[in-house]
Amino acid sequence: MRTRSARWSVGVFAAALLAGVALWQAAPPAAAKRADPGLARVEAARGAFAAVRARYAAGIDSAEAVYAWSVRWLKSQRPLSADKAAAFRDHLDRMKALEQAAGKRVETGLASPAEKHGTAYYVAEAEAWAAQGATD
Repeated sequence: MRTRSARWSVGVFAAALLAGVALWQAAPPAAAKRADPGLARVEAARGAFAAVRARYAAGIDSAEAVYAWSVRWLKSQRPLSADKAAAFRDHLDRMKALEQAAGKRVETGLASPAEKHGTAYYVAEAEAWAAQGATD
């Protein structure tokens, strides 16, 4: 029993350490980048997404928080991108990765099945947006 508890403690410590590193790396954009408000929004959303995703991986944040920051990143990218459909595809890829992570969390008992269903919804929504974005 002690061995399992020790392994669990090491795993939690490692996840927290990785989340801390991701938060440190996802520092807010420098003042120089804020000269372009659109670019500042993209960089801020990208950084927030990375931080929340790391916190989710460590079991600290929710799938919904990851989804919300991915949507904000998508919305900030679209006006600046020559290829509007690419932003939708990127969001879809992020939601597919989130769905896989949620599935693993459910399998290990770290999350309820509702989380897996929620992420399946996010993927279906992202697929619809990507299909629509491809025709815009």
